Amino acid sequence: MNVPRIDKDACQRCGACVEICPQGIFSSKESRGNDGEIAVDPERAPLCIACGHCMAVCPAKAVRAGALEYGRDVVVQQGEKPDPESVQVLLETRRACRAYKDEPVPRRVLEDIVDRIATAPPGFPPWNVELTVVQRRETLEKALPAIVEMYEKLEGWMGNPFVRFFMKHSLETELYNTIRDHLLPILKNRLPEMKEKGRDLVTWGAPAMILFHADRASCNHTEDAHIAVMVGWLAAHALGLGATAIGLVPPAVDKTPSLRERFAIPGDNEVVGCLILGYPKHRIKRSILRKPKSVTWI
Repeated sequence: MNVPRIDKDACQRCGACVEICPQGIFSSKESRGNDGEIAVDPERAPLCIACGHCMAVCPAKAVRAGALEYGRDVVVQQGEKPDPESVQVLLETRRACRAYKDEPVPRRVLEDIVDRIATAPPGFPPWNVELTVVQRRETLEKALPAIVEMYEKLEGWMGNPFVRFFMKHSLETELYNTIRDHLLPILKNRLPEMKEKGRDLVTWGAPAMILFHADRASCNHTEDAHIAVMVGWLAAHALGLGATAIGLVPPAVDKTPSLRERFAIPGDNEVVGCLILGYPKHRIKRSILRKPKSVTWI
């Protein structure tokens, strides 16, 4: 249980933890009628999710949340927040990369990206997302035939009216429409090219890949993984790499035993996201600006 604790001798009674705790676990004189001493509400203490907000704002390091420790889990922020213009440049210059140099990504660079992925915010702790980092192009090339085979089967299933009817009524509408309107047209072109010409139209010759997976029963892991993919994408871009999220890979790995074994996916885990990355072959010179389908101001 993540029971918060307060060092009353060190506490400066500033009340920051009272105001920032999303669960309302801390109380001060305004709510207790005492001399300003900060206390933990025993009835609300079990609600603590060890988000660490209280520790992040405490000027005296007087509060503890669960097993979090100052200097190990809660650290002093380095540098200043980036200015809005720098953030805009980062976002506008990020592009999906599908053309890579034949150059491996050093282990230290991949480790830097993993460290930055670890800053991705979870819906609520603990963060259940696990990563598999593929460091060698050869590993991806060996996996491609099984990925192609899986999607050949899917194309065949969708060509069967009975199976298509079953899939339409068993899958979520968004997923079924994505398969029918987006995935199948792509597969009709890509699969023959991959089989007959040996082109890699799945991982696009990338020298490295990160898979995002989690226990199927773990809370909030799908949304957390998608956020982590985006954080990894931006981190790779900031480090001079090109990257893109590949939606074809997770279902293929998840549903193919040989691929699960190749990528060391634990038995109870499902693969949610995939990020391919490497040094870009071309320099992007222009940004492509898009707008939301609609914006409603209320």
